Amino acid sequence: MFAIYTMTTVAKNLAWFRVSEEGIECGGFRRQSIRWGELSELGLRYYPTSRSRKKGWMTLTLKANAPYGSRRSEASVKIDSNLPGFSEIATRAAWAAKENNLMVDRVTADNLAALGVSA
Repeated sequence: MFAIYTMTTVAKNLAWFRVSEEGIECGGFRRQSIRWGELSELGLRYYPTSRSRKKGWMTLTLKANAPYGSRRSEASVKIDSNLPGFSEIATRAAWAAKENNLMVDRVTADNLAALGVSA
């Protein structure tokens, strides 16, 4: 259990993100990239750390299907809210979801609203 926790912590500390007008790219142990035009799923979840639900963190999950005829499989990127610029990334992802006519679930819409982003 300790080894898994240590590996997860190291992976999070090595991770980097690059956001552009074309998409988002992340690196670390595994490199992933998603073009905004290929975004197929957006999820934003809140995980409280107390019973009052006033403290906690959010996780943004972005998924994209591989373009037709591509050898690449589905790409997936997860971002924790402790990352600097998290709300800007969530805003950009929500905008891409609107552009792609994606429907987000109610939980994601409520969490985006809590960040001040319309879904």
